[in-house]
Amino acid sequence: MSLEALRGLLAIAEPEIAPGPNVRGPDAALAVLGPRITPVYHAASGPWPEADAIDHVHDIRVATRRLRAALAITRDILGKRAADRSRAKLEAFGDVLGARRAADVNLERLDELRAAANDDETRAVIERLAGLVAIRRLRALDRLRTAYPPERLARHGHALLSAAQSARPDGPTLAAGMQSELEKRLARVKARLGSMQSKSDDAGHHGLRIALKRLRYTCEIIRPVLPDRVPSEATGALKTMQDALGKLHDEVELIAPVNGPRVRWARRQSGSTPSSAGSRRRRTRCSRPRTRRSRRTRPR
Repeated sequence: MSLEALRGLLAIAEPEIAPGPNVRGPDAALAVLGPRITPVYHAASGPWPEADAIDHVHDIRVATRRLRAALAITRDILGKRAADRSRAKLEAFGDVLGARRAADVNLERLDELRAAANDDETRAVIERLAGLVAIRRLRALDRLRTAYPPERLARHGHALLSAAQSARPDGPTLAAGMQSELEKRLARVKARLGSMQSKSDDAGHHGLRIALKRLRYTCEIIRPVLPDRVPSEATGALKTMQDALGKLHDEVELIAPVNGPRVRWARRQSGSTPSSAGSRRRRTRCSRPRTRRSRRTRPR
């Protein structure tokens, strides 16, 4: 099937009516997945903006997160094997998009800092850092175009659409899948709230931000079907907390290009780098005298 034909199928994946909580099988799978397949695979498999793809990358990346949330809800409806396969492909695509998006965000922040700088020395440091981030951005874009050509993305989207159309008609209801996933997401947020007790737990704060984000996307899908399970103000509150932690994470990511070389330099000064330790071990092994093993001769 041609790329044009695949993209045509992906463009009409959205259902015409809202689902009910007791719907099953293909109707349940398509109702949740259909509206979220098109913004990912139809958009990503089309022509990309030539000049600047900042908004395009951001929109597709957000769409991948919403589709992942939909896949988690419909996992038992779709079939665990098909859902996990599609989710793995989607996560890999999202990771590549994330590298490009992180560089875009960091460059925007560096532009703000450069404009606010009061002296030439500060501006020079910021420009040097911006150069490092720009290199990361180009590499991420090259990897994105090489690893995910339009034909591959269109095939991924079509495979997921076909799996949704082939879901078992006697599987669990949509309400059951939604309730199960909501409980999982709530538990993961609660498990990470302890990171807020520390001001320096960057990894913990990042994990909490991701958990809040995934809970928000899950709530967005569930609320139209089960409004009694998700209060109207829940998604807004989650977005506020997520944004606050997101700003903190952006600052941490911004200094990562500086921290990496600085940490490696400190390790070299202390002689504790893995490379130096490994070279010492190699030198020690090489300095040992080698003895030739005598061959045993068999009796003739």
